[in-house]
Amino acid sequence: MGTITLTLPVPPRINTRFLSRSFILSKEHRQYKRLVSMHRFVNFPKTQDVRLYIYWYRARKAGDVDGIIKALMDALEGVLYQNDKQVTELHVHRFDTEKHNPRVDILLEWNA
Repeated sequence: MGTITLTLPVPPRINTRFLSRSFILSKEHRQYKRLVSMHRFVNFPKTQDVRLYIYWYRARKAGDVDGIIKALMDALEGVLYQNDKQVTELHVHRFDTEKHNPRVDILLEWNA
């Protein structure tokens, strides 16, 4: 089994994803995608199906779990997998314990 782990800042809220009703990503989301794309893995799965585990440590008790998933999965394209259609399992865990260190820990698994 292959695995990759990665720690990232919490993505911007999904409500800020697009400018008005157009499909142009907001500046905040473009910056987040750029930050995530700085991570490069030599052995990331090019075409294999993958399992994605997301551990969200939020700073305060606000925000829905589904609010971070789309922005995070899109930002991980080309970093942990080629396309998010490769994700066959998605496990999301939320913790309210990290007031001073909010983050998203990610574990990606695939059959090597």
